Amino acid sequence: MHFGRFYDRIREQYPINSVQPGIARPTGPEGGNMVFDVSAVPRLWFESDDGRLLVQLQQDRFIFNWRRRADDDRYPGFDALFAEWQRLWGAFMGLLAEVTTVKPKLEELALTYIDQIADLDTLTTPIFIFREKEWRKDFPEPEIWSTQFRFAFPAENLKLAVNARPSIRMTTQKPFTNFEMTIGAIETQAMDNEETVRAFFAAAHDKVHWAWNKLVRPEWLRAWGFNV
Repeated sequence: MHFGRFYDRIREQYPINSVQPGIARPTGPEGGNMVFDVSAVPRLWFESDDGRLLVQLQQDRFIFNWRRRADDDRYPGFDALFAEWQRLWGAFMGLLAEVTTVKPKLEELALTYIDQIADLDTLTTPIFIFREKEWRKDFPEPEIWSTQFRFAFPAENLKLAVNARPSIRMTTQKPFTNFEMTIGAIETQAMDNEETVRAFFAAAHDKVHWAWNKLVRPEWLRAWGFNV
């Protein structure tokens, strides 16, 4: 692909570039285990000066990230980040239109939120609704746990993956929960134009907020300043 020509179009806003190992794709099961294609496909990183914005480009992937830094006091907001993604995606599609007559096929669309949730000493209840089980009557809070769920919402053409795992912040030795939610499209065949892609991300954004409020206990949301 003409990745260098794409970089020329975004170099002013994303001057830092590097080559990273490619993200592997599952190719199928073998002997009961999932086999991944680990071919040497490069993944290019284009970063803003402050490192907060990142474009990842690979032969089969186009990824845009916002990364929180220690001095960030607020999230810039979905609308601002989505507008930047649209600008970048438009530049990429414009380049493809110049160099080929073949229109790329969207195989997957996804929106991911990753939160590092600090444990609060003032609250003793579990953070997440799905950890309220009958076994808690007989067992104490587990020292080590990991939770993964996948949900399908066919009527909305959306699927939700939830991953929560405990971690320790090395600088403070304080526990926190790494909480990740990814909203994807179940079917992408009909998403072949700018309007349908925009509609997916708007629906995915709404679903992420809906799931967050459903999965996190109200007293924790109130402790973090959310109105519930």
